Amino acid sequence: MKNFPILALLLLVLACGEDEEVKIQKDLSFYTLNEIPVSGDQVSLKGENLDLIDSALFNGVKLQVASSSATQYTFNLPESSGSGQLEVFYQEFDVSKTEKFLIKVLDDQVSVVDIDISTPSKIEFFSENFGLIHANGAIFKTTDGGATWNMILEKMGINTYDLFPVFDENFIMVPIYTSPKLIVSENGGDTWKEFDPFSDDYRVESYLPLTSDSIIAITSNSDLSTGNIFVSSNSGKDFVEVAEFDYDLARKFQPLSVFNDLVSFIDPESSKMIISKDFGKSWELKSLPIRLYPLAPAIDFVNSDLVFAYKAPLIDTSGPGLVKSEDGGENWSSVLNYESIIDWNIVGCKAVDENKIVFVDNEGGYYITEDGGETWKLYYLDSSVSSFICFGGNTAYYWQGGRIIKKTF
Repeated sequence: MKNFPILALLLLVLACGEDEEVKIQKDLSFYTLNEIPVSGDQVSLKGENLDLIDSALFNGVKLQVASSSATQYTFNLPESSGSGQLEVFYQEFDVSKTEKFLIKVLDDQVSVVDIDISTPSKIEFFSENFGLIHANGAIFKTTDGGATWNMILEKMGINTYDLFPVFDENFIMVPIYTSPKLIVSENGGDTWKEFDPFSDDYRVESYLPLTSDSIIAITSNSDLSTGNIFVSSNSGKDFVEVAEFDYDLARKFQPLSVFNDLVSFIDPESSKMIISKDFGKSWELKSLPIRLYPLAPAIDFVNSDLVFAYKAPLIDTSGPGLVKSEDGGENWSSVLNYESIIDWNIVGCKAVDENKIVFVDNEGGYYITEDGGETWKLYYLDSSVSSFICFGGNTAYYWQGGRIIKKTF
């Protein structure tokens, strides 16, 4: 009787018949992480029992199998497809299942520059080669894309928060907290002039040089509860008031764009703009019907009519995503809806021309269109990027702990 269980099992097998196939249930396991960086034209998955895979779609397109085994499955990616979602379909225990992966197509066409300036508090580039750094009470300048930096000013009280008011690599303005409140160089930092163009009743919120002579200043006056626009025609020595508007808005306005005769400032928190179409002589206040991220508004003008922006997914905001306006910001239409955006932390926009527009996120990803917004592709820089700095010309600059990463479009 001790052999009864074995005998019973043998009889059960025989009862199934000689031609009956015994199915062995297999459990598929993926070892590959859900985010897959890819630098070529193929993507590989690793795991166990991958022979259970039936098919795969990438951005809705069926992929061809390059090679397969129980432990590795390799698919061919469509040419120049950009990043996107990979959906893998398989059968497990007679049940259809799906596994999704984010394919991050890497762009290795970047350059890296090491910076030997310690603890910079502000970095800004104005072209592919010209940039400024403020660090430890001094301002440093580069004219070779960050390869070398020369100190051009050392002074206590430099405003470390506002953007550098710069027209070109020769005309540089430096706001100061103490008197004199404005220092100007017209020769790239070789020599400086000191001005006190405003009385203590006025707080200067931002400067915007239009030329080396013409400068716009946004001020606020707490005693009068007014915001003011002043214009200088002598490189910042004297200013003349040309417009008055809301005090609270003045505290928040920042320069947006200078395009031919069009000059604009924006308050991203309220989505309000002040615009001049005659190079600063007269101004109008406009409300944008879209919401921007207050800390990092992604918006840029192609010309006075065509504008691209990222409509942020904020409270009480409908239809977020990438949008464009063809009438200077009065009306907007979607060019990439929010559901189609994989990386939504978009912090910058650059309209290279009417066809090529770039939106960047804060972690090295960027969306690009080369047909005016009809189609978009997502790529990632081939490096671990910590934070987006700015656009300088057609180059995006990123900061990564002691070095600058540059991507030119």
